[in-house]
Amino acid sequence: MKFNYIAVHKISFISHVAIETSGATRLDGFTLEYSTFMGVTRGSGDGSSLNIELKPWAQTK
Repeated sequence: MKFNYIAVHKISFISHVAIETSGATRLDGFTLEYSTFMGVTRGSGDGSSLNIELKPWAQTK
């Protein structure tokens, strides 16, 4: 899997492998949670740094 993120003013989350994506973004602390068909990805940051935790539940190639 390959995930790219851009953190400028607000956190933008881009997934190159997501076909169906649903998520919720909380701006109080810059936390986001997206669930895709490949699994669940959680990210948190303060605007300058971002940590991403990947929890796939499907087969990864």
